[in-house]
Amino acid sequence: MPSPNSLTANLNTSKPKKLILLGSSTGGPSHIQKILSSLPIAYAPAILIAQHMGDAYLPSFASRLDNVVPMPVIMAASTQLLYGNCAYVCTKKSILSRNEKGIELSVHSSQASHYNPQIDALFSSACSLRGDVDILAVILTGIGEDGVQGLLELSQCGSRIIAESAKSAIVYGMPMRAAELVKTAEVLRLDEIICAIKDFGA
Repeated sequence: MPSPNSLTANLNTSKPKKLILLGSSTGGPSHIQKILSSLPIAYAPAILIAQHMGDAYLPSFASRLDNVVPMPVIMAASTQLLYGNCAYVCTKKSILSRNEKGIELSVHSSQASHYNPQIDALFSSACSLRGDVDILAVILTGIGEDGVQGLLELSQCGSRIIAESAKSAIVYGMPMRAAELVKTAEVLRLDEIICAIKDFGA
């Protein structure tokens, strides 16, 4: 069975015009699988996944998703360009930036946070892409408030923000804080989030 990173040679090499950022913790893996499994084969945006999980488990999480969802799922490693119709599982401090070739995802070690990966770091870095791509940022089930500061910054940059509602969140921690603090956040059930993500990519 090929590893997720072995799929890079077969990727759609179009530059994404839209990005979806997913942040989650407890209960997140099943929610993320439901979201990705619902998307059409020719779904154009690139998807960045920041799921709290130990580094030892993230590659198998990416591989499992890759086996059951319609788009390639790649484990983020070192530095790579983003392509449309592809999902990237982040680790450590994953940072988005832009260069002459397109949008770049780079992975950095950091002791500044006990979260792995750091949702806030991913979300905040996406603000540097303002004007280049449309961004939809979603905070899903999980304890704590990682990602909320990043959502605040993205909201100020004009990005669309969604927080999962208590009706579908397994742990209503991170999305609750986002709903409280990010005034532009839409509070939606998981099935509504799936519809919003589909519409965003249409």
